[in-house]
Amino acid sequence: MVDLLSHVLFAYAGVTVVSLAVDVSRAARTAALFGAIVPDVSKVGLFVDDDPLEALVGGSIEVLGWHTLLGVGLSIGIAGLLVGRRFRRTAIRWMAVGVTSHLLLDALLRTPTGTSSYALFWPVSGYRPPTPGLYLSGDPVVLVVAALAAGGAWSVRRHITRHR
Repeated sequence: MVDLLSHVLFAYAGVTVVSLAVDVSRAARTAALFGAIVPDVSKVGLFVDDDPLEALVGGSIEVLGWHTLLGVGLSIGIAGLLVGRRFRRTAIRWMAVGVTSHLLLDALLRTPTGTSSYALFWPVSGYRPPTPGLYLSGDPVVLVVAALAAGGAWSVRRHITRHR
């Protein structure tokens, strides 16, 4: 899953750069990385059979809704409830940062229609914003760029923190 790893690496690079100016704990960085994978919960269907769950709920399960603002908002809210009250705001804030980086990267995807693959504002609107079509989701070049960005951010942060 090249695109999933790319999302995590880009989120890591972004949060690492932010941590140069703002104190970001390891737990907060982890929350951001978790947030970067939240919209792709919809891909769990590639590995898990839906039939038992659909039999349990008595209907079909559509997971593409997780790639919408409502879906990721619900995901962050539920995950926030699993975190202790003391850390909840921080966890939710940094998960939102990770989700935002994911959705921004997905807004640059190349699609056959030239519009977003997802109705981001569902259920309020089915509008799919246009995309510039900069890359394909499975393109290995994106993973290389993400790895270089993450490695570069890590290296810069390590150098700066050593010389403080």
